[in-house]
Amino acid sequence: MTDTEPRFEMWSTTYPEGVTEILFAQFGAQAPTLDEANSALGEIIPLVEQGDVPTVLDRGQFVDAYGYAHATLMVYWFDPEAYARWSAQPAVQEFWSSRPLSGPVGYYRETAVIPRDHIETLYTPHDPKEYDTPGIAQHVEVGPTKVHDYWGSARDRITASEHDDLDGELFEYTPTEVDTKGKRIEVPVPGNVCLIRTAQDWRKSTVFKDDYFANVGPVKDAGVDYLAVSPATGCIQTRKIDEQSIDGDVIERSCTIGWFLSLEHLMTWSRAHRTHLEIYGAFFEMMMGKDGEPMDMSLWHEVSVIPKDAATSLYVNCHNRTGFLTILDHVDGHVLEPAKT
Repeated sequence: MTDTEPRFEMWSTTYPEGVTEILFAQFGAQAPTLDEANSALGEIIPLVEQGDVPTVLDRGQFVDAYGYAHATLMVYWFDPEAYARWSAQPAVQEFWSSRPLSGPVGYYRETAVIPRDHIETLYTPHDPKEYDTPGIAQHVEVGPTKVHDYWGSARDRITASEHDDLDGELFEYTPTEVDTKGKRIEVPVPGNVCLIRTAQDWRKSTVFKDDYFANVGPVKDAGVDYLAVSPATGCIQTRKIDEQSIDGDVIERSCTIGWFLSLEHLMTWSRAHRTHLEIYGAFFEMMMGKDGEPMDMSLWHEVSVIPKDAATSLYVNCHNRTGFLTILDHVDGHVLEPAKT
């Protein structure tokens, strides 16, 4: 913690009263083209809209570093037991057990139960409901924090760090060489992996949007692209997502989702690597260079540390750089099973 006054205002939040943990899930389809991936995702969406429906349902699409197109749902249940009931529905069970092992489309499911004291958030000072900010902010009170604008502030905003080092169970990895296409694979997720979702919404921006896309966006994208192919950083996967309406229309909102071996791996890249320092510099130059104009883009992130046995991952007919498949050589007990065809 530092006594230095932040150079500008930022907000933060935590869970609603009575909520002790949430479940965040990503359901994805992978294919040669975005049209094919979105078509496959269309099979999942009706399932998410029945039974114990999630608190937050976001959608997006992206092309990964290896040229594969993805369509994905980013889904939050504020009650993990509600997710358990939803996922136990026969139609949901049948969907995941019946994904074919052959053909151009792959499917994946990643879930993480996030305790209240294992997450930190940071937002530009906007009413999340006015800006339609997704993630948990739609359902909580968001307000100013002074715990920002210094290296290490993210760790300080995670209250579990007061008594837990939050060290990752897996410190380094070499990407797997196993051919995972045509297989159904459950990958055990190491303890204390770090999940980040960082987002940008420019739908209401007239002052900052051009500056962001000219100067911040390009270096942000370069940093994400670097992480995607640099396992030495401890980054497992990055997904640079163009967000969509639930019907599939692209909207003026984007996010990046990343998995790291630990919070420390994320923070080491953030404070020490050229690609993030360039993002940091461009962001602060933008923030300080508008002569007091209020920020009219909504920028935010959620960073979580996922305890051991609190995350799951399943991949059907996906390439070996998809999610936790990339660490397959470093974890025990992965399950390879035939899927129904």
